[in-house]
Amino acid sequence: MSDRSLRLPQPRLAAEGDESGRGLLLVRALTDDWGVRPADEGKATWFSLEL
Repeated sequence: MSDRSLRLPQPRLAAEGDESGRGLLLVRALTDDWGVRPADEGKATWFSLEL
């Protein structure tokens, strides 16, 4: 996944009523590794799964 924002994503705890803020916590829980790398315009978030 990529976007044009230069702001790096930060995992955070979402409140019960929040409609956003859980994505990176899910990625961290379901993957073996993840990170962010600079892209031509913005950044890309990556993850890996061990098979």
